[in-house]
Amino acid sequence: MRRFAFITSFLALQFFAALTTLAETRGPNVLFIAIEDFNPAHIGAYGGKAITPNIDKLAQQSLVFDKAYVQFPVCGPSRAALLSGLRPPTTGVFSNADDWREIILPKYPTSMPAHFKNNGYEAVKVGKLFHWRQEHPESWSRELKTPVDGARMLSSYSDEVVAVLESLDPIEGQESYFITDLQWGPVDCGPWDFRDGQSVRALQSFLKELREKPFFAAVGFHAPHIKFAAPQQFFDLYDVDAIELPETVEGDWEDMPKIHGKNPVHSVMSDHQWRSIIRAQFACMSYVDWCVGQVMEALASNGLDEDTIVVLWTDHGYLLGEHFEWSKGDQKLFEETTKTAYMWKVPGMTPQEGARTSAIVESIDTFPTLFELCGIPIPEYIDGTSFVPVLRDPTRSWKEAAFTWGSDSRLSIQTARYRFNTDVDLDPASYELYDHESDPKEFVNVSADPNYASVIKRMQGIFRDYAAEHLRPTE
Repeated sequence: MRRFAFITSFLALQFFAALTTLAETRGPNVLFIAIEDFNPAHIGAYGGKAITPNIDKLAQQSLVFDKAYVQFPVCGPSRAALLSGLRPPTTGVFSNADDWREIILPKYPTSMPAHFKNNGYEAVKVGKLFHWRQEHPESWSRELKTPVDGARMLSSYSDEVVAVLESLDPIEGQESYFITDLQWGPVDCGPWDFRDGQSVRALQSFLKELREKPFFAAVGFHAPHIKFAAPQQFFDLYDVDAIELPETVEGDWEDMPKIHGKNPVHSVMSDHQWRSIIRAQFACMSYVDWCVGQVMEALASNGLDEDTIVVLWTDHGYLLGEHFEWSKGDQKLFEETTKTAYMWKVPGMTPQEGARTSAIVESIDTFPTLFELCGIPIPEYIDGTSFVPVLRDPTRSWKEAAFTWGSDSRLSIQTARYRFNTDVDLDPASYELYDHESDPKEFVNVSADPNYASVIKRMQGIFRDYAAEHLRPTE
């Protein structure tokens, strides 16, 4: 342990010496990779079954966070929180329908890319960063255009792709957001023909440019958002009959508050369809993994990997039948939906052979951590906390808890051992308490067990302390 601490301290000194030298001329570059709807437990680096060799390779060069959590298990609020450094109750953004531009910017007039742009960086983006139809061109120096050179570009919603998917094995008999959009299957095309491949092409071109400024380059991959479509070669990686179904417990929802229940899709879904859907999401993730590999290769081939901070983040998790639930959602406050894959590669600081940390961090901490590393002033009003000390020493403890909201009145508190879900009025009927030491898959709600009375009391105290500090008026 002492040897590790010495090595970590030495690397930190090396990094900050290099950072000081860079600051005299230019700051370090930043590459930010955002990925849609994916439970990190399925990624190879997190022990999962999806085939992700390029993300796994990045993990081996990075500090991997095993307890990183998003602030909302839905795309729009999660992305708004990360890119503003502010919690949902601070901003009032609690759903995809809440337009962060109208709600946040009048009160807190800077976003992460805008703050980079305003402090000497070229801030560029390609793909999905803010929520769909809520992008903000003013935050960026420029948006990289796709398709590149007029190339073919398909998406899961292209007419010709949808026509293929509609001919495959649909689930019928239920109406919901998930079922309406749930189509899956391979597409006869190459990886460059899909829109994420074109995002890679655009970023590759950008990385070849000569520039005087450091860059903040953000790429947002659309896969594996449903519809689950990807080029055929990524489906071919998986044998559908070998796909493992998640462990479930009949009646799992019976000890939960009434907001939970068995998703009706299970009454019309066969196990073969279940395996096919999981295979399709894995295929989409393997496609994104291929894209990540192309990006990292371009970074290295242009001589940028030694002075570029790389961050990989998934915007929230995703249920593939765990707890008999599917998709994401504002009330689905489980480990599968609230946890994010989170990897930081900081040249000269994170060990080249990689490391892991169990320190608890939140998506909102991305904002101040990046700006501290880049020597840029951090706005005083943000809710996030820089975890540069954890990058220096991955063995240290950090936050006591992470907070994920499921609505403006319900949230989840995750500590090192427990998950506590509650309404803001602390009504015992709303409680869920899971002990990850004995129940890592959150099957048993022990909130009414008298043996956990002291834990409940502590969790109530954590919430009250949090509320006193962070539940600022949104008007």
